[in-house]
Amino acid sequence: MTFQTEEIVEVLNKLRASMTSEEIQKVMIGWWFIWFFRNKVCFNEEAINIQNAALIIINFCEAWSNSLDEDVGGNPSSKGAPTHHQTNYPISVAWTPPPRDCFKLNFDGSKSDSKHCSFGFIIRDSYGIPIHFGAKALPASWSILMAEAMGMYIGIKTAISLGISKLLVEGDNLVVINSIRREWRVPWEITNIIEDAGHDIKRMEFFSAQHCYREANQAADLLANWGKNQHQLWVSSSEFPPGLPLISRKDELGFASTRV
Repeated sequence: MTFQTEEIVEVLNKLRASMTSEEIQKVMIGWWFIWFFRNKVCFNEEAINIQNAALIIINFCEAWSNSLDEDVGGNPSSKGAPTHHQTNYPISVAWTPPPRDCFKLNFDGSKSDSKHCSFGFIIRDSYGIPIHFGAKALPASWSILMAEAMGMYIGIKTAISLGISKLLVEGDNLVVINSIRREWRVPWEITNIIEDAGHDIKRMEFFSAQHCYREANQAADLLANWGKNQHQLWVSSSEFPPGLPLISRKDELGFASTRV
């Protein structure tokens, strides 16, 4: 089925009579994604799962709605003590950008065949553009939990060094997330890391942490694996490890990323 321009205009005029402008925008987003998926099937010969496609559209629309709201979590633009927003967000299946004027930090840890751990983190803006990312290998005595917590901590310190004052933190390790949220008892092995991170958080105007699925954390996962050979802290804003640009682009479009 094909549509002529006149037919599309007619449909939009009918929608205006019964829908809000925001609802019409979501319809247009849905149309665009359907066309996007159609092209992937026709020209890239990719198989598209309908349920995943629907989830991608829903996540993108939610992120779009959030980007239209300038008041981020309890008015973070207000002066004074930092706002530690602990609302229980829906667990992310696909990566979504943070609200306008905020940045999102994703972190992850990894363990190599030699039992050495490493961590990685990435900071992106509200357009999904990577601002800064880093990785590092850790001693054999470190656990994967310690690696994950250190990835979050170093990511927070990096955000502060960049002058970022409004930060959303996202990771797939529920223990680390609920520890920094002070919702669970902090395991003894990461107590010092969480305490140091909490001290840095107090310097921020707005901070929030939320758990996500691994599918929404693939950029940080790639960096954590990249960090296995980085015996000194490696940070960059432009030297992309292989595969990171592709994952970042998929994240911008709302796809549940797969490893490359």
